Amino acid sequence: MYLHLRVEVHFETRTQYHLLETQCIYYNVYYSEQLLHCRYYYQGST
Repeated sequence: MYLHLRVEVHFETRTQYHLLETQCIYYNVYYSEQLLHCRYYYQGST
């Protein structure tokens, strides 16, 4: 299932990009095998 999540992406340069309503499947995974690491948060009304 694809979930609408708020994604905080960290590159090796430690630059942070905030991607809203991104469709991803897993949590706390290396979204790319090379540089960027994603940390996922539920974008719900909790």
